[in-house]
Amino acid sequence: MNMQRRRLLAGLGVGLGGLAGCSAPTGDGQSGITDVEWLDGDDLEAEVLADRHAEALVDAGSFELFSTADTEHAGDERPSPWLPSQEYEARFDADLGRQYLRQESTETSERDVFELYIDGEEGFIREQVGGDVSTDRRTVERSDQQFREAMREESLAGVGGVGGWNMTVDDRTAEFGGEPAVRLVADAFEGATDVPEEVVSAEATMHVRAAGVVASLEQRWDGVHRGQDAVVDIDLAFRGIGETAVEEPDWVDELRE
Repeated sequence: MNMQRRRLLAGLGVGLGGLAGCSAPTGDGQSGITDVEWLDGDDLEAEVLADRHAEALVDAGSFELFSTADTEHAGDERPSPWLPSQEYEARFDADLGRQYLRQESTETSERDVFELYIDGEEGFIREQVGGDVSTDRRTVERSDQQFREAMREESLAGVGGVGGWNMTVDDRTAEFGGEPAVRLVADAFEGATDVPEEVVSAEATMHVRAAGVVASLEQRWDGVHRGQDAVVDIDLAFRGIGETAVEEPDWVDELRE
């Protein structure tokens, strides 16, 4: 089990082992979104944005995060530590107390997928590696507040690190998903990365809605890792805010029985 999967389980606590207020933005239809507190002129106020984004998603009560990582290294053997190419999705529904997580490797022909489904006080786990499938069912002990804290933590995935970029406004009249948004771009990264260890060049594009919700974030790092040239592309999108329904996976029926 990799470190990401351990983090997912540890975040559930003892039981499993154990738009928020902001001033209304203004715009004249031509200049687009203006007068938002997460911008200082054309520069991003990263900490303010992260707070507004997380508050909006948690207060909405539901959302979906979908992320992909595409990674390449020059050598024949994978360096260690490494971030494998993968898909990751997380869905939350606070009204029903449901949560679903899926992490699936996309760099091998054999399926390598980890799933976690929580419904109230019941937690269900399914892990498939090639043709081998293992499942588990456990009790989850956490309050509604702890559930919302888990929502907040997931909402900051990727967004909590945008302060490492030199994000500036590229277009205040952009759209994303049919809604008005500000497009920001960056061409330098000064934050910390585990993979690659040394960043030679980097670029990012982000779309943010007026309330401070990060609709999409595309990031690319070119550099050197463990002596090998390496490229890491990570894209993520937040969607279904206030409208996401967490359905029970088919494989849960067998565990309930």
